[in-house]
Amino acid sequence: MSTTSKPFFASEDNAAAIRSFATVLRTLPPLTEPHPEVVQPLTIFFNVLVGNLAAFDEHCPANIEWLGQRFIGQLVSFSERRAEKPAELLIDIFPYAYRFLCELEFSQPGDLSFELRGVKTFVNESLELFTGIDRQQLVYASYTMPASLTKRILQHSSLVDFKAFAETASTAKQMKEQWDKEIIAKKLETDALQEAIGRLQTKFNFVGLVNGFEILAGKKKGESKRSFLALLGLGGLMVLPVTLQLWFTLQNVNTIDTHRTTLVYSLPPLLALELILLYFFRVVLSSYRGLQAQLLQLDLRVSLCQFIQSYSDYSAKIKKLDAAALERFESIVFSAITSDAEKMPATFDGVEQLAKLVSSVRAK
Repeated sequence: MSTTSKPFFASEDNAAAIRSFATVLRTLPPLTEPHPEVVQPLTIFFNVLVGNLAAFDEHCPANIEWLGQRFIGQLVSFSERRAEKPAELLIDIFPYAYRFLCELEFSQPGDLSFELRGVKTFVNESLELFTGIDRQQLVYASYTMPASLTKRILQHSSLVDFKAFAETASTAKQMKEQWDKEIIAKKLETDALQEAIGRLQTKFNFVGLVNGFEILAGKKKGESKRSFLALLGLGGLMVLPVTLQLWFTLQNVNTIDTHRTTLVYSLPPLLALELILLYFFRVVLSSYRGLQAQLLQLDLRVSLCQFIQSYSDYSAKIKKLDAAALERFESIVFSAITSDAEKMPATFDGVEQLAKLVSSVRAK
C-alpha cells in the first residue's frame, strides 16, 4: 500500500547517492573497537539495495515516508564528512538501513535472501554493542515496528473500502443462499410434478405396458442372477471331487499301491457324481440362457414402447394411409415371452441315462 506515486530509491538523484555510498563502503576498512563493526553488514545491505531499488520502493513505503529524506541526507553527509568521523556517521546510518530491511521482510511475499538474513543475525548478536538512540531504533525496528506497520495497513483507505465491500458481499451471500433455497424448493416441487405427470403418462399410454415390462424385467434379472450363482456353485462342485482325488493321490504317492483298491472302487461313484453334476449344470445353463433371451425380449419391448409413445401422436394419420402400420409393433409387444428350450435336456431323459450307466457298471 504505497502512499507515494513517484519512486523514491529509484529516482535519479537518490539512486546516484545510494550507488555512491555503496562504492565508498567497499573501500572502507573495518571499524575498530569500541565501535560495532557495521561496515560489512552495511555493505551487504547496500549491495542488495542498489540491485533492487524498485523492490524497496514497493515494499518500504512507511519508512520512506517516515525517514526517507533523512536517510538520503545522511548518505550525502557521509560523502562530504567521512574524513572527520566516519565511524559515528556509519553507526548513525545503520539503524535507518536496518529499518528499511525490517519493513522489506514484513511486506514482501517471500523470505529475505541469505545475505540479508545475515544482517539480521548480526543485529541480534551485537545489539548490546549499540547505545543510546541507535540501540532504541534497532529494538524498535525488530519488535515494535511490525505492529506499527500492521496498524498503518489496517487504517489504509483501501482496506476500509474492502471491509465495506466484505460486509456487502456477506449480505449478498446471504441473499443468494436464500434464493438458492427457494430455487431448490421450487425445483423439487417441479420435479415432483414432472414425475407425477410421467407416471400418469406411463399409466394411461398403452395401459402401463412400459411399467409392466420393467417390473417383469426386474424379476427376470433376479432369476438370472440366481441362475448365474447356481452355475458358479455347480462348476465348483464339479471341480471339487477331481481336485480332492488328485490331492489324495499326491499326498500318498509313495504308498499308492496300498490305496489302489480304494481308488478303483471310488472311481465309478466319482464318475457318476460328475455326470450328475454335469447334467444339472447343463440344466441350469440352459435356464440361464433362456432368462437372458427373455431379458433381451423385454428390453426390446420397452424400447419399442418408448419409441411408439412419440409415434402414436400421428399414428392415426398413418393408419388412414396404411391400416397395417402398427402390426409389427403390436405383434412384438403383445407376443409371448419365450426362451429357447429346444436344447434343454429333459429331466426324465437324464434320469434314464444315469440308470443305464449304473446298470452297466453293476454288470461288470
